[in-house]
Order: sequence, then structure tokens, then C-alpha cells
Amino acid sequence: MAEEERNSGDRAEKRLIALLKEFEWDFIGGGRDIDCESRKHEKDEHGIDGYMAYRDPYLSSERGVIVESKSKQWGSWGPSSLQKDAKQARTALECSTRSKDFEEKLNNYESRRRDTAILGAYTNDDDYDHETFQAYVESCRVKRGGGPNHILILGNRELGRLASIQRKYREIEEAHTNGEDIIEGDLNFYYPSLQEPKAAPERRSTMSFEYLFSDFVYAKLQKTERTGRGAETRDISIVFNSAGTDTDSLEFLYYSLRDNELLDANEIWIYSYMQPGEEEDEIYEAAIDTLEERILPPEKRFEFNQLPKVDFKSYADDLRED
Repeated sequence: MAEEERNSGDRAEKRLIALLKEFEWDFIGGGRDIDCESRKHEKDEHGIDGYMAYRDPYLSSERGVIVESKSKQWGSWGPSSLQKDAKQARTALECSTRSKDFEEKLNNYESRRRDTAILGAYTNDDDYDHETFQAYVESCRVKRGGGPNHILILGNRELGRLASIQRKYREIEEAHTNGEDIIEGDLNFYYPSLQEPKAAPERRSTMSFEYLFSDFVYAKLQKTERTGRGAETRDISIVFNSAGTDTDSLEFLYYSLRDNELLDANEIWIYSYMQPGEEEDEIYEAAIDTLEERILPPEKRFEFNQLPKVDFKSYADDLRED
């Protein structure tokens, strides 16, 4: 049983790392123990599943992220189980920031901000219940945000959402930046300025830590392609929406696009992550009709689509390099 659990954990770790690498995070290392630097932790070493880094659009340096992964049957999850795993990620993160052992074995003395960890909490059977799992997360004392360290817990739905965004992003990139009629094409994630007064936004091929849990993930596509009259350049704003599909949610989405200067484009493509079902489809279609009647400027072309769902496990297994 212990060997089976260890193998399951190894596969879960490799899946999450493979997905993050597709968002252009660099895998620095993992599968290592580092010396514990705190008497409060009551242990001699911390196991580090994975350590990754990316250049953050809002920082002047790279961000280093501790990545931990667990894979269990639904019956093995619960508030105490999740609390234990989150605490393990938090203590490893805390010690990584002050450990000479970590600097030598994994960080190579690079200047990186280390204030974040990700816990992939995957359920490997069909009994996963998202609302119940979210209640486990809410009851957990180690949650994302708050304090100097941030722990992001990703269950099956969130892992599937990220896999869905990643695949659609790559499909758009393949279809609209390459091809015999494409003269030039460029697709990047879009990061609005957080400064006042507004500075120039950032465009990066890397997805940030904050975008992993954001309701809105923005991207920009610019392409020049041959037409019968010569060539045409189009600027397209893209948003991956996980905030909801009713009228109020789509109105809020529209104003977020306006406030973050994403309406200054030839076209706006919206991909909404939805629960399956005819009722959800009808709510989405009715909300789009209301938005077109009340708010959307007629001179702009809006495309509303469902974000096709992707199974995280099978998708990430295909991405793995081992």
C-alpha cells in the first residue's frame, strides 16, 4: 500500500509539473530533502516534490514556487487530511526561504522571490465532489492569500480548468500565429497595469501564479494575414472566464475588459468555463442576448464561446516527458 501511494504521488507530481511547464514555468529541481530550519516544525528535513520558477510580470525578479502533489481516493480526503498536506507545503516553503541547504541543492543562489507554494490535491476516482472539496479548503487554516506566504490548493475542478485554458491557448496559437496566410502572429497573456496612473501593460508568454486562481485570464493576439486585397492586421483581446455565465457575471466581465483597456481591439473573444447541462447553456445564451441589447458597443465584434473541458489526468499524462 505504501509503495502504491508513493507511485501515485509521483505520477501526480509529474502531471502538475508538466502542466506548469506548458505555461512556461522552468523546472529547477525536486525529489530532494532539505534541512529543517525551524524548531516549531518538529522535523529534521522537508521533502521538496518540485521547485519551479518563472519571470513574474509584476516583479523585478523571478518568482520561485514550491510544488507539492497528492493523489488519493475521495474517501481519503477530508478537512484533517487536506490540512495536513497544506501544512506540509507551508512548512517546506517557510524553511526554503531561510535554508542554506535549499539554496545550495535547488535554488543555486539565484535571486528569486519565494513566497508561494502550490498543492495539487487530486482525487483519482469518480467520487470527487467539488462543493464538498471547496468546503474542505475553506475549513483549512492554510489557505491562499494572507500573510507573507501564499498556498494555492488545486482540486480536480481547478486542475481541469487550467488544463482547459492551456489547451485552448495552444490551439489559438497554432491556428492564428502559423500558416501560409499568416504573415506575422503573436499570442501572449496580457497583464494590465496595477499602477496609478496607468503604466503600459505587460504581455508575456508565461502565466503568472495569480492567474492560476483568477476568475479572468486575459490574453492578446495580434496577427497580420494575407487577404485578397493585400494584408490585414487585427488585434484581438481574449479572456478565459471562470466567474459565471449569468447576466450579472457577464456584465461584470464586460466592465473588467473596459477598465483594463481590453476593448481597444478589433475583436473580443470570450471563453467561459461552464458546468455541463442544457440549463447552463440556456442561461449563458440568455445572458449574451441581454448583454448585446444593453451594453455591447455595436462597432465591436464579440465572440462568446464555451471553453471545452479537458480531463487533467489524461491531458497532463500526454505532456509528461518521462
